[in-house]
This record gives sequence, C-alpha cells and structure tokens, in this order.
Amino acid sequence: MALSEGAAATPDQDQARAAASSAAETARSALTEMRAMLGVLRADDSPLPLAPLEPTPPQETVAHAQRAGYPVTLSVVGGALLSPSVAHAVGRIVQEGVTNAMRHAPAASSIAVRVVHTADAVTVEILNDGADATVGTAGYGLRGLAERAAHAGGTIISEPVGGGRWMLRAELPMTPPEPADHESKERT
Repeated sequence: MALSEGAAATPDQDQARAAASSAAETARSALTEMRAMLGVLRADDSPLPLAPLEPTPPQETVAHAQRAGYPVTLSVVGGALLSPSVAHAVGRIVQEGVTNAMRHAPAASSIAVRVVHTADAVTVEILNDGADATVGTAGYGLRGLAERAAHAGGTIISEPVGGGRWMLRAELPMTPPEPADHESKERT
C-alpha cells in the first residue's frame, strides 16, 4: 500500500511508474502468501502440497524499494542460519520498517536498514531521516511486529531519535524460546 501511496504522491512520473510496478510485484507476492495460508483450510485430499513460505529476505525488500526510487540502503554484519520463526520475524520487521519509512517519511533522503548477527542475537534497525514529529506509534503494523518479535522471544521499539530521524529496532535471540517457555513467561 505504501508503494501505491508513494506513486500517487510523487510528481515524478518515472518514480511513480517504478513505484506502481513494485506495488504490483508486492501484491503478487502477497497473493501467493495468502494462498499458502488459506491452503491450511483445504481438505486433506487436496492435490496441492502445503509448505511454509520462505521468509522474505531483507535484500529483496530493499531491492523493491530501491526500484521504486526510494533511498534505501542495507548493511548486514555477520551472518548466521536463523530458525524459521526468527527468519520470518526479521523479514517482516524489515518489510514493515521500510514500508513505514516510505509512507510516513516521504521526504527522507536516507532509509538505512541494518541487520547485525551476533552469537546470541540478531538486531534489525531501520533508521530514516524524514520523520515528522506527528507520526504516531499506534498502527496495526507495529502491533503485529511487536507480537511477532515477542513470539520469537525478542523486543521491538519504534521511536523518534532526534534530528527528524525515526528508528525501528528489534532484538531477537538466535534461538526462539520453546512454546511452553513462551507461554509461562506470558502468564507471569
């Protein structure tokens, strides 16, 4: 949706065309993901196999935004094989962070995505320099990311950091908690 909004908001016809193309590509990807999720509801005798979708890598999200003309960069430090839930969380955090920056900071001259892998955790940070002081934090996207981060045993913050900059930062353990551990932590 942010790509479509960006296409409608920009007076630059080439940037609008690039954003519209990226929006169409994103819509196709979302449709594929929705079909996979709905496949769970199919009867067991369905001829189509069900398999979890691979997480969208940060590189793909950044490439989509760059093709649409947004000033997005990606820095990855370290590297590790992530569990499926952590990999999905990282992918969704980058998607939502970049989308929010495109939507709420259309005048940003920089949207920097940084992913840092250590032995114990992976940190995702999206920083833009076009934040408006009126931007709120009550969106459904951020709530969903907070839930996703908590499910993976991590935390997330989204806040202004001064100088017209906005930061979304998530810290996730390399190994998510066991479901029983997660449920017992929620009860306390």
